[in-house]
Formats: sequence, structure tokens, C-alpha cells
Amino acid sequence: MSHLEDQAITGKSDSKTGDSPLTMMENRLNEEISRRENAENDAAVLREKVNELSIKLAAFSSSQEKEEVATAKADGAVLATWNSQGSSQVAILQAENQKLRHYVRRQNALIDVLSRQKVLLEASTALTISSKDFVKDLELEKV
Repeated sequence: MSHLEDQAITGKSDSKTGDSPLTMMENRLNEEISRRENAENDAAVLREKVNELSIKLAAFSSSQEKEEVATAKADGAVLATWNSQGSSQVAILQAENQKLRHYVRRQNALIDVLSRQKVLLEASTALTISSKDFVKDLELEKV
């Protein structure tokens, strides 16, 4: 059980800041929500970049095929030079595509973690009992 959960159950406030445990947990939840929104925004931007690169790669591949046919008819040496340059450009685009896909997977994993933390925090908030309520319940048991 964490320090915050202990404070939430006992109803004690943090001696350093004077905040109640519930306020501290709400602040932490707000921070987590903010981080999640940032992660979702980053993931959306990265998805858009992946889509743009996929479109560029498709256009590049189709133009590459057309130019390969034209240069094959013109000159074999020019074809060899162009293929090596085109291959390196395709390799660069594919590497960047893989990098962006990795970032998207990482962002999605962070979003999953944050959503699990949110559920756990909401559950712990729902289970919070103040110390006065606890003592009151004990007194009822004595009677």
C-alpha cells in the first residue's frame, strides 16, 4: 500500500504541503491525465507522419518502377547508378517508417498504462474511509 493510500485511509494530511490525501490523489490523477493527453497527441502526430511516409513511399515506388523501365531502354550504366541511389532512399524511408511505428507502439503502451493507473486510482478513491467514520463505526460496535 502506498503512502498516499495510507493517508487516504487514515484521513491524515501531508505534513509538508498540508494537502489532504484525496487532493493529492486528484492532483496526481490530473497529472496522469495530462500525460496521457500528451501521449495521445504525440501518438496522433506520429500516426500522421507514418501515413505521410507510407504515401510518399508508395508514390516513390511507382515512380521508381516507371523510371527503371525508361532508363533500362536508354543506358545500363545509368540504370545501375539510379538503382543504388533509389535503393538508399527507399532504405532511409523504410528505416524512418520503422522508427515512427516503434514510437507509436511505445505511445500506445504508455496510454494503456495510464488508463490502468486511472482505474486503480478511481477504485482507491472509492474505497477511501475517513478516520472519523472508522472510529464512529467502532463505537457502534461497542454498544
